[in-house]
Amino acid sequence: MLHFRAFLLALGALAITTVGGCSAMHTAVAKQDLAVETRMTHTIFLDPVVPEDRTVFVDVKNATDKMELDLAPRVTALLRARGYRVVDDPKKATFWLQAIIKQAGKADLRLNVGNPGAVEGAATGYLLSESTGGDAGDKAGAILLGALIGTLFDANVKDVEYTVVADLRIQQKVDGEVTRSSTDKIEQGRTGRERQYYDEVTHRRAFQTRVVTKANRSNLTWEEAAPMIADGMARSLAGLF
Repeated sequence: MLHFRAFLLALGALAITTVGGCSAMHTAVAKQDLAVETRMTHTIFLDPVVPEDRTVFVDVKNATDKMELDLAPRVTALLRARGYRVVDDPKKATFWLQAIIKQAGKADLRLNVGNPGAVEGAATGYLLSESTGGDAGDKAGAILLGALIGTLFDANVKDVEYTVVADLRIQQKVDGEVTRSSTDKIEQGRTGRERQYYDEVTHRRAFQTRVVTKANRSNLTWEEAAPMIADGMARSLAGLF
């Protein structure tokens, strides 16, 4: 009888391990390949120019703590490959490409649905105890064991997503005049506010948008994601020209 009960316990543990980790196993299998996606919030259309006017001033900054996101060399190389000259003097450039990486963060998407492994494991443990005639104490122990095993599986399999956000501004030199008006609100301490008005006449049209790049894979690390994110964002910026 003891051998049979030990066999049932071993079989139950195996079943809990298999079923209790179903959600984690699904994540590990379904997201074993790195997926990188880049999106722009607003579309920008630039006017075509003759080859001799294809000059760009590039100013790409990184305001995050992720020093691996050095986009300027990548953007410059891609622009040159598309037939543009990158110049250091903004006054001599037909286009200005300005971007600032403002955010780079990590998220575990499995955390958004609670602890599925614990729920699956607890349910499996209860059903096994019920089917083998366990008493109330056995059921409670099986539920606890199932939840523990499911939690351990969840801890080892994470659905990791890295998101990088950059604000982008492009200016193009035009023959006509462009009038700009802006209003800025500046906070002064806790209660003070200052409003600034600014008007100017230029020969450049300005466009603004935001670029968001996401990298997703099970148990993804930043060291693996960073090069792909940087390449995807750089191609998006250079692809506007």
